[in-house]
Amino acid sequence: VRKVVIGVTNNGGWPMLWGVLGFLAMPLVIVLVGITMIGLPLAVIITISWLIALYLAKFFVAIALGSWALQKINKKPEEPSLVWATVAGLMILIVVITIPIFGMIVSFIVTVYGFGTLLLVARSAIKAS
Repeated sequence: VRKVVIGVTNNGGWPMLWGVLGFLAMPLVIVLVGITMIGLPLAVIITISWLIALYLAKFFVAIALGSWALQKINKKPEEPSLVWATVAGLMILIVVITIPIFGMIVSFIVTVYGFGTLLLVARSAIKAS
């Protein structure tokens, strides 16, 4: 979890680019894999994994946002606990996401950015092994 949170804060705009590419490419990959009878179960597994990753992506951005907010409030350089960072970040995101229209845009950006970060962390983990 910490690697993904660090990836959210330290990678600049790369997670957004990777998130948009992954968000647009995954449906195409799912359709191409699912065309054959043998690939159909794999396409279902990929689809479920993709939807879970999109759901979890918001949590990683929320943890990074909460960690940043708690550090600013406490004025301490140390990392706050993951639990409090998650609670604070989710509270901030929920308040922002409930704003009509603006909230939908923020929700999409947060999801794509978090998904891109997941892709970058997975890529670096594959390279390391």
